[in-house]
Amino acid sequence: AMVEVLGSATVHSRIPEDGELRQAAEFVRARFRDGDQILSAPGWIEPRVRLALGDRISLSMAGAVDLDRYTRVWVVSARGRRAAGVPSRPPELARSFGHVRVERWDLGPSPVLYDLGENVLSAEVVLVEHGAERPCPVVDAPVQQGGLGTGPIWPSRRHVCDAARPWLWVAPTVNEDLDLRLRRCVWQHPNGREPMRATFHDVPLGDRVVLDADIYAEHERDELRGPFEVRVLVDGRTAGLLVHRDGEGRKRIVASTTTPGGDPHRRGTIAIETTAADPGLRTVCWSAVVE
Repeated sequence: AMVEVLGSATVHSRIPEDGELRQAAEFVRARFRDGDQILSAPGWIEPRVRLALGDRISLSMAGAVDLDRYTRVWVVSARGRRAAGVPSRPPELARSFGHVRVERWDLGPSPVLYDLGENVLSAEVVLVEHGAERPCPVVDAPVQQGGLGTGPIWPSRRHVCDAARPWLWVAPTVNEDLDLRLRRCVWQHPNGREPMRATFHDVPLGDRVVLDADIYAEHERDELRGPFEVRVLVDGRTAGLLVHRDGEGRKRIVASTTTPGGDPHRRGTIAIETTAADPGLRTVCWSAVVE
């Protein structure tokens, strides 16, 4: 009993107080600027950091898969923890507020030229069936709330391909991956062996497309279904192919967009296709940027 009492007192002594978090949040808020990211460590402090700094943390920031989009990163931490993905070098700025520590790393210019996920509502989306393309226009449809067992939220504004098969839509949402992390991504449920395709016209091609994809955690965890594929096409040619099997979690491919002797500033067309031989519960969600 005495050990438990002492252990409980030790744990509580290391938990940041609300006043400490508020001071840290005001410090970050006063210095925050466009292009910044805010992370927290360890994981259990994240909800409290979002409560204190939620006005500065967008959906894209909260669900980011890496730091490529950002020029600086702030970390609000407790108990000496460091957030995953930050540079190994010392931070450019550090300040302590009791049990809370604030650090900032300058990352330099972002390599991201174009975010496909954030622009998917302006893309051309089609569903291919029996060799014919069925357009998927953007419509204002009823929101379907997500949650345990139901998958991500269906946003009100989305590409809808078939009212009789309401799961065949394309739009940004927030998915819970196999590690139970929330990720901002594009829902693009495959319909079978023929593709569901989102095409982005007249975009910078850069050097590469970096694409991450997975499915809703509960549809992957039991490993009962077949694989799905995500294909990246650049000006009509296949530049990269991701094959995902249940249990692999979030998976990444890097697809080259360069051609020998090509213009590094050229623009063109990028398409993302999803397919699955067994499309049942293949709630594919991807994020991709051009760098």
